[in-house]
Amino acid sequence: MTIYQFLQQGGMVLWLLTFCSILSISVIIERLFVFGIIKRKIKKLNRDLLPKLKKNKINDSIDICEKNKSLVGDMFAQAIDKKGQTKDKLEELVHRKGIALTLQLENKLSILATLGNITPFIGLFGTVLGIIKTFRGLSLAQTYAAGMVASGIAEALLNTAAGLFVAIPAVIAFNYFTRQTYGILRGLEITSSEVIELLTGGNGPSSTSNKTPKN
Repeated sequence: MTIYQFLQQGGMVLWLLTFCSILSISVIIERLFVFGIIKRKIKKLNRDLLPKLKKNKINDSIDICEKNKSLVGDMFAQAIDKKGQTKDKLEELVHRKGIALTLQLENKLSILATLGNITPFIGLFGTVLGIIKTFRGLSLAQTYAAGMVASGIAEALLNTAAGLFVAIPAVIAFNYFTRQTYGILRGLEITSSEVIELLTGGNGPSSTSNKTPKN
């Protein structure tokens, strides 16, 4: 059986589930690429920036942030540029930039969540249509009933399986990226706290843990 014949047997619902599957795979690949870039940039920034700040090399620190070309680099560059401001103001700046990073990380995750939730129901809808087709076959001439029953049952089973096939990877990917987002933001919270401590000399109470956005 060719792919086209397989899709034809499943009916229009299976074509819809195929589209959902392609959309899910596209989002997963795109998010893997984006998360990989963000994690590499943050790792490089942590490795290069903190030693320079500890030596009070402000210009070199800003250059490192600008060359990083990321939201995190931009965030720290602005914080370093405002060295001498109060800790609360620096924390507020970090907080605003952190929100932008959170939005970037969570972008398109709602698509995966939606697909994970609705595709089993789409498959169930196809199953119901297959069962209806089966009973419709039974109501027709007896000589054709066996073939139509088999066709209807096959359509029902195909759509059920396809719905689960699309939903399971989407749910797994959504949970994975949600956990990755949480880990990145918690790591950034620690780094931003250390950067602010170095910029302010540790003067005054820190509220970074309350400012950095959490997933």
